[in-house]
Parts: sequence; C-alpha cells; structure tokens
Amino acid sequence: MSNLSPEEEAASTQAWIEWSSRVGKNLADFGAPLGQGKHVAPSGVTDAPVGVSGYSFIEADSLDEAVAMMDGHPHLMTPGATIQVYEVLAVPGM
Repeated sequence: MSNLSPEEEAASTQAWIEWSSRVGKNLADFGAPLGQGKHVAPSGVTDAPVGVSGYSFIEADSLDEAVAMMDGHPHLMTPGATIQVYEVLAVPGM
C-alpha cells in the first residue's frame, strides 16, 4: 500500500469495502496485514520466510463455501497473488 498513489489507495480501499459487504456477516474477523515473523523451533529462533501477508476469518458451512467467498477478493487483483483457505478445526475436549 505504501507504493500506491492516493487514487490507487482509494480504489483499493473501496475494493475491500465492496468485498467485505458481499461476504457480510460471514466475515467474522476482517483481519489485518502481517509484518515480519519469527520461526520458533527447539533448536532456536530465526527470521520466518515471508509467506503470509495477511489474514481474515470467514465463517462458512464448508470449505468450498469459504473458497467461493474469495471470488472478487481484492488481494487477487495483485498479479501473482494467491489466497490460501484453511478450515479451523475444533480442539477435542475444549
């Protein structure tokens, strides 16, 4: 976003607003961009490779329904961008 002109930033913001409106109540947590991370292992801590640039939480009845909600997602307007969709599983006994 820091490399965008004011007009491009406004268009990007509008695209996010439109996408979140389409997803509606299924958007449980809009999320946020992510910065630098750390990889923690028994052997020590190192810088994490950049692989995830942000997150959102979607509520859906199935993984396929959540994937369908990615249609028109603003992140996909960036050439080469991808979105990974994961199911959050219940922790047994919790």
